[in-house]
Amino acid sequence: ATGTAMVEFASFDVPEGSNRGEVRISPPDSLPADDASHFTLERRDPYRLLFLRESGEDGELYYLRNALGAEADSPWVLDARTPSEGLSLPMNSYAAVILSNVDKLPDALVGEVRTLLERGGGLLITMGNHFPAPAFEQQMKELWPAKALERRMLTRDAERLVLLGEFEKDHPVFRDME
Repeated sequence: ATGTAMVEFASFDVPEGSNRGEVRISPPDSLPADDASHFTLERRDPYRLLFLRESGEDGELYYLRNALGAEADSPWVLDARTPSEGLSLPMNSYAAVILSNVDKLPDALVGEVRTLLERGGGLLITMGNHFPAPAFEQQMKELWPAKALERRMLTRDAERLVLLGEFEKDHPVFRDME
């Protein structure tokens, strides 16, 4: 009645989708209103992420794959490809696309990314040594309210690269930010 207890559900399977449950103490105590705790378990397929990067550039992929897989039951599955390989993939099977330091996308893939975003999918763009990338920025201008202006090294020994840029403050993605 005045303590806490841990409850572990072992060796059972729940159906796909949202599942409601309840934990109740027995016998009831003097304050029955808090004798039950309600919870929800959701069983679903992992979120599939499409990671597009230039051929041979696997540094960011290594770190992202390790970060997403750090949890034993990670809800993420990462599919890494080059932009040209991405053309043959069914974009509607992905929750989000990560464009990792990409020079340019095939034009047909830009349309696929747009369709993914229109159906509620996500897009993450990371910049690196390929930026500024005017061709890529032109392709993505409707989807990405930013522009890389120049690349500068922060330290004398050129250890840290910084990309300087600007963004459209009036773009809808920034509407609620102050």
